[in-house]
Amino acid sequence: WDQFSYWARNVETHLIAYAPGLGPVTSKWIQGGDEWGALGLVRAYALHIVGGLVVVFAVLLFVRRRLGEQPVSRSRMAAYVGVTVVLLVVWSFFSGPPKLDAPADPRSDYLARPEWFLEPMFRARKYFSGAFELLGPAAIPGGSLLYFGLLPWLDRKGKRSLVALYTPALLMGAACAAVVGLGRRKDASDPAIVKALAKAERTALRANELARGGVPAAGPLAMMRGDPVVHGPALFEQYCATCHPMAGMGDPKKAKAPALDGWGTPAWLEHMLREPDAPDRFGSTPYRGEMPGVMSQPPNAPKDADRRMVKSDVELRAVVAFLVKQGEEPGDPATRATTEELALGERIVTFRCTACHTLHGNGDEKGSDLAPELWRYGSLAWTTAQITDPSGPTTYCARALSGELKGHMPRFDEQMSAAEIDLLAKWLRSTARGLPVR
Repeated sequence: WDQFSYWARNVETHLIAYAPGLGPVTSKWIQGGDEWGALGLVRAYALHIVGGLVVVFAVLLFVRRRLGEQPVSRSRMAAYVGVTVVLLVVWSFFSGPPKLDAPADPRSDYLARPEWFLEPMFRARKYFSGAFELLGPAAIPGGSLLYFGLLPWLDRKGKRSLVALYTPALLMGAACAAVVGLGRRKDASDPAIVKALAKAERTALRANELARGGVPAAGPLAMMRGDPVVHGPALFEQYCATCHPMAGMGDPKKAKAPALDGWGTPAWLEHMLREPDAPDRFGSTPYRGEMPGVMSQPPNAPKDADRRMVKSDVELRAVVAFLVKQGEEPGDPATRATTEELALGERIVTFRCTACHTLHGNGDEKGSDLAPELWRYGSLAWTTAQITDPSGPTTYCARALSGELKGHMPRFDEQMSAAEIDLLAKWLRSTARGLPVR
């Protein structure tokens, strides 16, 4: 009952529903209703077991009949049995256990595909549309059954060669293989499908890793939705990626907010301080022009005065080191900054940056009520508070949600639960810095 099996069953019953007459009824009966559930699982299991037993029993009857016609010595029979057992052992050893995908999730965007034996029908459907859409799924099994059903009448006198009789079957098999091959080739060249398959593979590996530690009583889906590695990207893609590009999500060309790859790292912060209006920082946001580059002379400054916020690369590195230190959490790599460098950075931030920013709640001397609080900037608590409500006192200020700043970041505590916000904050902060998600 993993993702692949669940969605494969959905595709297969959908294909069965294409059959004229009893198709829709049969599909619904197999599912046990309008969608797959416990009853559908029991029926599918029973059909597989009964069908498998019928095939095995038919093979055994055929072998028994052949043995009855041509008696085999005990030594040869022992050799047959021994070879069969060896082949089974070797096959089971090298094939390994069947692949286990992530837990079935009806609400996910999993790329649905059928099992291999129904893939020709699934692929053939792509070549028909409108009133002829039925031809793809129905023609292949219908034509095959019709041909094999007519074989006894086609060769009633037993004079036709096997080549003549089975050439149509071989051609049908080749056509099915060609349709499947072309479909898979097209999938391999489609970036969206390749991305979806890679995502499913990562999710499956993570699900198996989590399950080794025990599945909680709430079930496997709760286990997955409570994991930042799995559910964090989904939440980011749903709520954040429309504005913030990060980790391959979102479109940098359409971004309306700073890119978050590297957020909180020295390189990201230095770029922000030097060029706050860069396209990948605040250049495409309502905050464009609000923050000057810290090493740039303000346009209205006297020509004979140095009014830069940061006057040298040494000071810039000190400010960056101090800000990086604010976001550190236990388990993060320790900053390499010296005590003197951190002290210099704190002095610069305290006496030069608090004209607009606040530090420990103090500052904003200009009364802009807009620049963010820098104490613990980038920490997990700061990140959580920012997602919850950007206009709170611990991150940005009241004007952060002002109507005059059209396109500002919204608060998400009305769209996500507290647990989801905490989970997203953990994933976002760690992923941005290239750290393991804990």
